[in-house]
Amino acid sequence: MKQKVYRYYSTQRPIGPGTIPSAVKPLEIVNYEFRHRIDPWGFGAWGYLEYAVPLTEQQIDDYELLAWPKNPDEAQRIYELAQVVGKWERSHRVYASRRITWWHPDFGSFVPKASATLKILQERYEFYTGGTNKQ
Repeated sequence: MKQKVYRYYSTQRPIGPGTIPSAVKPLEIVNYEFRHRIDPWGFGAWGYLEYAVPLTEQQIDDYELLAWPKNPDEAQRIYELAQVVGKWERSHRVYASRRITWWHPDFGSFVPKASATLKILQERYEFYTGGTNKQ
């Protein structure tokens, strides 16, 4: 069985001592020579860390990391938020160019556009519903 890997991007600075959580040892640390654009999500990063276990929201916030949208736990949360955000966008007739979801008839559900990260979906969810959905 393949080991689950959780990736987190360092968006504010290159990775070095004191810039990552010390409580959990990363499986891998990758530093880029310069800030790279991470497609298709469109954010810039100085590098990334991979862990065998997910980081806590507090660790992510404290070290200004950004979770990879394809992390095992992120994918389910992204799907759930896309359903709520997508229904809101459709019912409020949001222009296609401004939407972050689209209806996928084969799946019978809303699918986030490639650029929609968990953070963006979370922000839209909170804005549209006036609530929070942090887990």
